[in-house]
Amino acid sequence: MTLLPSNDTLDEALTIEPDLMSILKNITNRLDTGVPPRSNSVNVMRESVLESAFRAFRRPRFSPDHRLNVVFVDIDGTTEGAVDDGGPSREFLRLLVMAIKDSMYFTGPEDKKNVSLISRGMQH
Repeated sequence: MTLLPSNDTLDEALTIEPDLMSILKNITNRLDTGVPPRSNSVNVMRESVLESAFRAFRRPRFSPDHRLNVVFVDIDGTTEGAVDDGGPSREFLRLLVMAIKDSMYFTGPEDKKNVSLISRGMQH
């Protein structure tokens, strides 16, 4: 750290250490502030698959154009340890379809479900 006399201006200080300024400028230029990630991270608790899906799908940076990267976690946030090469995503989607079928969004007997047209279905 360079100590400057009190009468030096900020411009003079910046010219004394151009390496630091160029490093900071380079780092700032490489920051990605607006582009969504190439995959959507989804942390899924098996006990609440539907709520986990709603939480992930509502994220501002969620993009339906990008692949899912699913990690199953327990209530403490400990992961099951599987790398998502497709298996965890398939398992998540299978569990999600079952959760939707058993939710308030569908009514009727098990083999003949219909879309429920009730206002509480829109609470999520």
